[in-house]
Amino acid sequence: MATQGRQLLPLARWGLLAVTVTTAGVLLATVFSSYRSMDRASQHTVEAEGRALYRNIEAKLGRPMAPPTQTALERLFKFQHAAGLRYLGLFTPRGRLLLETGEANAGRDFQARPPKGSRHHQTKIGNRFRMVWYPRHAPPPHVGRRPYPPGKFGPKGMKGAHPPPRRFAPKGSPDHGRTFNGPPIIILEFIAVAADRIRSESRWSLGIGAAAAAALLLITAIFWRVLSKTERAEIARQRDRRLTVLGEMAAVMAHEIRNPLASLKGHAQLLAEMLPAKSREQGKAERVVNEANRLESLSHDLLDFVRTGPLSYRKVDIQSLLRESAATLSPDRINISVAKKPLEWELDPGRIQQVVTNLLKNALQASGETKDVDVSAAVERGQLLICIRDHGEGFSDENAGAIFDPFFTTKVQGTGLGLAVSRRLVTLHGGKLRAENHAAGGAEFQVLLPPRAGDAEHGENPRS
Repeated sequence: MATQGRQLLPLARWGLLAVTVTTAGVLLATVFSSYRSMDRASQHTVEAEGRALYRNIEAKLGRPMAPPTQTALERLFKFQHAAGLRYLGLFTPRGRLLLETGEANAGRDFQARPPKGSRHHQTKIGNRFRMVWYPRHAPPPHVGRRPYPPGKFGPKGMKGAHPPPRRFAPKGSPDHGRTFNGPPIIILEFIAVAADRIRSESRWSLGIGAAAAAALLLITAIFWRVLSKTERAEIARQRDRRLTVLGEMAAVMAHEIRNPLASLKGHAQLLAEMLPAKSREQGKAERVVNEANRLESLSHDLLDFVRTGPLSYRKVDIQSLLRESAATLSPDRINISVAKKPLEWELDPGRIQQVVTNLLKNALQASGETKDVDVSAAVERGQLLICIRDHGEGFSDENAGAIFDPFFTTKVQGTGLGLAVSRRLVTLHGGKLRAENHAAGGAEFQVLLPPRAGDAEHGENPRS
């Protein structure tokens, strides 16, 4: 059941992530689609507001759109100001100003001819919209009161009727006293109140949707982190429980094996000495002695693995510790690089030397018989960092997470306890033992040891 629960935790995390991301994506897509729809609706609303203003002005001015006085125009402007009108101007078909009220953002320049197939032209200027409304009918082509050509209908549908008389510019306009042909051109500048309200509501909805999606993803990230910690804690508990049981069993077996093993080894050595030299029987006796030595080494590793005695701290010269560890193996193949000034650290020298020896032994075996092993030590971020790098093939991805497990080994002959013991000893110091493939090839093991609590702060030395 515990194994099934441990297997379901990753599935629960990934399932939660998939559901949340999908929900957040659908929510964002829905809100954005609604925002686009409301934006298009606001564009239609702008034109509808402009048309409504023009119809109201047209109704107030009367038909056929004779120019009013300045007072009447200002009264009309004040009446339509609440609907968003900010400028109202009347122009002759040739583009001359008749009357205006309000403040224009775009000046008085406009296209004198209407666009093809439309009676108005709309542009956006800042926070305003400008609409130029052209007369319903083009001004008559004739000047004065000459009749229309024979057979043509006049404005009232009668053949030969005279065109309407010229209009006089209203009193108060710059062209007062002058005449012009046809209805005036009307220019409106207005603020689209309803369209702005629609845009504001659409932006508010988009902001709420985005905030909801972000909150959903944030909550998911928090749950992901909590579940990840729970999963790691569960894995750690399972590992500690397994190691505890394994340690108890190993301690019992090591103690039970040592006494009969010592007797077996001693009698085998005596038997090998009594037998004729280089005889077949002596070879078999020596094989028994070798296997007894291997079992004795295994029992020592088991006892090291379960040993939890107190640490014996003292200040140690790191360079001397590394050289002593290398001297027990192959000092000619081990390149030691330490910071230039003396590097001392407070630790248990016996146990850390055991860690370094185990790592160096593995590195020498991984590098083969011709390649060297690189060892460096320095202080980084207030911690002692010892790096041991081999020049072998490195380890595969599937073995990366299991190399520190007890009894895991890729060697033909090996107990698989060296790295497990080393990690346990480093953990007793409050440090970490990490392993990774080096970018230039081979594997690198890093021993991180923090300063002992209560010690003076250690300075940082650059790695050489």
